[in-house]
Amino acid sequence: MLICEFYPRGLCDDEYMTLFNAGTAACNLKNWSVTDGEGTVAIMRDCWVSPGMSISMSFNSTSYSAAFDHRPAIALDDETEPGAVVAGTFRLGDLGDEISLVAPSGLVVDAACYGRPGDTPQLWLGDPIPVPKQGEVLRRVRDGPGYHDTDRCSDWAPFREFRYGYTDMPGLQVEVEPGQLTAFTSPDSSLAVLMGCVRRAQQSIRLCAYEASSAELCVSIMEALSRGVIVQLLVDGAPAGGLSEDEILFLSVLTKSGADVRVLSGNASNDIIQHVYHLHAKYGVFDRLEVVVLSENFVESAFPTDQMRGNRGWGALVSNQKLADHLGRLFESDSRITRPDVRAWRLDHRFDEAAILPRPQEATQPARVIEPLRSSSPAKVSVHISPDCSDSEPFICGLLSKSKSLVGEQFQSDLVWSTRWSSDTCTSPLLAAITASVRNGSATRILFDSSWFNLERNTATCEYLRAETASVGEASEFRMMDQGGPVELLHNKGLVIDERLSVVSSNNWVFASFARNRELALIIDSSEVASFFLNAFSIDWLGDESPPVADAGEDVVVRLGDRVVLNGSSSRDDHAISSWSWDVYSDGNIDGSASRLEFHALEPGKHEAVLTVEDPWGNRDTDIMSFTVLPSYSTPARSFLEERIGWLLATACVFGSLAGVFIARKINHGASD
Repeated sequence: MLICEFYPRGLCDDEYMTLFNAGTAACNLKNWSVTDGEGTVAIMRDCWVSPGMSISMSFNSTSYSAAFDHRPAIALDDETEPGAVVAGTFRLGDLGDEISLVAPSGLVVDAACYGRPGDTPQLWLGDPIPVPKQGEVLRRVRDGPGYHDTDRCSDWAPFREFRYGYTDMPGLQVEVEPGQLTAFTSPDSSLAVLMGCVRRAQQSIRLCAYEASSAELCVSIMEALSRGVIVQLLVDGAPAGGLSEDEILFLSVLTKSGADVRVLSGNASNDIIQHVYHLHAKYGVFDRLEVVVLSENFVESAFPTDQMRGNRGWGALVSNQKLADHLGRLFESDSRITRPDVRAWRLDHRFDEAAILPRPQEATQPARVIEPLRSSSPAKVSVHISPDCSDSEPFICGLLSKSKSLVGEQFQSDLVWSTRWSSDTCTSPLLAAITASVRNGSATRILFDSSWFNLERNTATCEYLRAETASVGEASEFRMMDQGGPVELLHNKGLVIDERLSVVSSNNWVFASFARNRELALIIDSSEVASFFLNAFSIDWLGDESPPVADAGEDVVVRLGDRVVLNGSSSRDDHAISSWSWDVYSDGNIDGSASRLEFHALEPGKHEAVLTVEDPWGNRDTDIMSFTVLPSYSTPARSFLEERIGWLLATACVFGSLAGVFIARKINHGASD
C-alpha cells in the first residue's frame, strides 16, 4: 500500500488522503492507520482495496463531495457510521509535516514529508517535498498504472499542478471518416463554421471559452434558444484585464434569453479554490455529435463578420460521437454547479438585468483569403486536455523532439520557465525539444506574434532559437510576424509536424498553459489536413508582394441621362481583393467602393473612370476605362461611327437635292432660249 496523494493545506478543515494498492492482491485496510506523529487515523472496519485501486479518507466529506463529485470511501466527520477513529491531534501543518502509513503489525510501509517537518519519518530519503501552495494537492508521479515509489522528493514532483477538485481525464483517439472533418482558419471562415454548427443544432449546445463577446454569435444562439435548443456556456470569470463590457452584455443577454451561463471563479479569501488556474480551452459540443476545437476565443476579432481581417487562428470541426461524448464529460465536470468555484452568471454581481446587445456589424467584405477544407480522406484525431495529459512533461514535447520537419505559429512563448518544485529556472522544455530536433536535422520554421504585449518575450524566444541552431539549422528559420498584412494579431498556437500531424490548440508556450490551465488540443493525423494548414502557414510566412490586376471593363457610349454601369469584377489577385475604389471623373474624388458602380450620365462629353484595387497586404493596381456621354435624343443612342455616317448621308442628300434643282433650272432655261 502507498500514500498516493494528500491535501495538507485545506481552507475548510477539508484535509484528505488517498491510499493506493500497489500490490497484486486485494488488501483489507481494517486496523491500518495513518499518523502525522501527533495524531493517528485508524481504520476500524473492513475496507477492501483491489490491486491498482485507491480509497480516500476526508475530514470534511461535504467539501470533498462538492470538489470531486463523489463521497470519500471513509468520511472522518461522519459520527453516525464512523469508518475510522482519530486519536490525538491529527492536523497536517501548513509549513511542513510528515505522514506515515502503518500496517496492523505496526510496520511503517510508506511515508512522506514536506516543508519543514519536525522529524524525518521512517523510510524517507533526502530532502522533503517543497511546501505546497494553499489549495494544492500533493500527488505522486504516475508510473504506468501505478506510481513512482523511491521514498524521495522526486516521487512527489509531477510536472502538472493538482488543485483541490482537480480532474484526471485521459487522452482519446478516434477514427474520423472522410467528409467528417473540416479544417478552417480565422478570420477567414471561423464565424461561418461556428454559426453553421449553431444553426444545425437541434438539441444541445455547449460552449467553453476564456472570453466570449461576439454579437453575431449571440444572435445565432438566441435563435437556437427560440427553437428549443438547450444552451450551456462556461467562461473564465477573471480573464486578464477582467471581463469586458461587451462580454458582460453577451453573458447577460444570453442568460435573460434562457441560456445556462456559468463562470469559473475561485477566491481563496472566501475559501474557494479554483480547480484549474485559468479556463483557457476554446471548444464547442453540438448535439453530442459535432465538436469544434480552436485557438480562438468567441470574440469579434476572432469571429469577424468581415472575413478578411482579424486574429489568425486555426480550428477543426469534427463530426464524431465518441469525441463529442468525451468533451461533453469534460464540460460537465468543469461546469458542474455543485463545484464551489462554479457560479451561475445570474448570481454574479456583474450580471446586467437591463443588458441589450449591440447590433452585429454588417459584413461589407465577403471575400476570404483562405477557404475551409472539408476532408476527403480518413483521419485519426487525438484529444489532449491540459493539465491532465501533461503529468510528467508538456504532452507535445515528444513529438517536437522527434520531428523531421516542423512549422508552427505561436502567440506567446516564454524562454525561461519557473517550475513548480524548484526555485531555479530552466529553459522551456518545448524550446529544448525544438533545438534538439533541429540539431538532428529537422527543417523547422516558426512564426511568433509581434504585438506589443508579446514583443519582448517572443523576441527573446526567437533570438534564442536562432542562436542555438545557427551552426546546424540551415534549413530552419524563426521569425516575428510581419504586421503589414491582413492578420491583425497572430493568436494561433498551431503546428504541423512531419507534413502529417496538425496540432490545433489553445496552449501557449508558457508553463501555466500545460501545468495549471484548462487547455485543449487536437492532434490530427492526416496529410490532407496538414497540407491545408501548411498552405495557411505559408501565406503568413511569405506574405504577398504581388499586386492585384485591376480590370475596369470595356469602354461605353451612352446618352445624357442614361444609366452608366462600371464593372470591375473581372479584377483578380492571387489571394483576394480587399477593396475597390472608383474615381469616375478622374478628379481625385472616390465615387464608389464596390466592384460595380452605377450612376446616371449627367455631363456630356468623353470621360475617364479610374479603378483602383487593393489586396489584403496593401498591394495596388489601377485601370482606366472611358465612357462617352452623347446629347439626349428620343431615338436610342448610336455609336460614334454610326452618328458620323448618318451625318454624312444627310449632308449628301441635301447637296444632292440642291444640285438637282440647279440642273433642272438650267435645262428649263436652255429650252426657253
